[in-house]
Amino acid sequence: MKPGRAQALGASATGRAALALISLALLAAWAFDAAAGAAALSRQDGQPGLSLRDVELRYHGDRGRSRFAAQVQGGMLAHLADPADAARLTAWGRGPGAAGAEEHRRAYEQWVRPVLARDCAACHVPGGEPGATPMRSYHELEPLLAPDRGGPWTALAQRSGRHLGLRASLAAVTAALAFAFLPRRQAGILSCLAASGLLLEVGGWWATRLTAQAAPLVPLGALCFGAGLLLALLGLLQRCLLPVTPP
Repeated sequence: MKPGRAQALGASATGRAALALISLALLAAWAFDAAAGAAALSRQDGQPGLSLRDVELRYHGDRGRSRFAAQVQGGMLAHLADPADAARLTAWGRGPGAAGAEEHRRAYEQWVRPVLARDCAACHVPGGEPGATPMRSYHELEPLLAPDRGGPWTALAQRSGRHLGLRASLAAVTAALAFAFLPRRQAGILSCLAASGLLLEVGGWWATRLTAQAAPLVPLGALCFGAGLLLALLGLLQRCLLPVTPP
């Protein structure tokens, strides 16, 4: 937007109202997306609250347990009608072991499948919850008995693409408004902070996949992105209440 048009828009009551509504919509979009992402991530270790351990388990995994056990102790835990089933499912998820493949399959037919059908069928089917692995048969569960390595690379790539697409769109629209209505130096600093935070967060996902020591990069990147976006949107809202001549 040219400075003259920005000045004219910012000087009118309807223009300031439109800018305020757009800024609030962008703020709400970011807040809801961030809250949903944090809620999903916080379930990884089965404990309340968000921690670095959640980040490690999500992207690096726990090589001492199976992918099935990781899902049971993470997002599936809250959906089990009987909490005692979590320990039994985790033990079964270690694989056949000394009991043998036949005994492991028999245990699946006798009690694992009924539990999954009762508590997990709504999500763990094709077309169910996004990212939920189907668990309708022993054949579908077999790949999940492998060590937990944070999920397949393809799933991480898809998640990265979705996350980058949404957050980059929010950052781009906010940056365009910031350069139109805020001092250019302020707009540039906040836009760079948001963009670098987004790249750091998603880059942290991939780095954590390789080494758990990279987990702090994820919340640091999310914090930088949120700070850049939030400060820019608050500056725009202030511009609506106290209009000044744009640069």
